[in-house]
Amino acid sequence: MAPATTAKPSDSGRPVRAPGGMAATPLTESECGTLGGSVKTNITACLSGKACQTTGEDKQVHAVCISKQ
Repeated sequence: MAPATTAKPSDSGRPVRAPGGMAATPLTESECGTLGGSVKTNITACLSGKACQTTGEDKQVHAVCISKQ
């Protein structure tokens, strides 16, 4: 019997980071509306207490903290 080997899966199901050194930038309430999102308040996970909530084409809900006034 051959010894067991390990291999990296060809598709981990996780998104691959885009090349080019992209960086996150602060999001404003105005930008949230422009992106089709809605501002949610009293969000304890965000320092500002506000988050932008959007729904993707796949019906998955996404939320990002509002970090810029």
